[in-house]
Amino acid sequence: MTSTWKWTTGSIYYSMLAVPEALGPSNVSQVVDLSSDNIYAPAYAIYENGAPVRLALFNYVSDSSGASDYTATISLGGADLPSGNVSVR
Repeated sequence: MTSTWKWTTGSIYYSMLAVPEALGPSNVSQVVDLSSDNIYAPAYAIYENGAPVRLALFNYVSDSSGASDYTATISLGGADLPSGNVSVR
């Protein structure tokens, strides 16, 4: 009996699809790990020229019950950021 190796895509592949979009085209991006306590929901701030411009928030857990829904509250300099400009991929 012969067994063939089946190709699979790991989680690293999917995160690398999002990273170029989060960094943007400026070529001056700096990424800061926000050190969340949850290893399944890492968070990163993207800075350009020393100013924060984007956040990259990941949720690596999903289930049909909704128990893995991810809610983030982000503050910058003590002020909450507006939630009207959020893209989910």
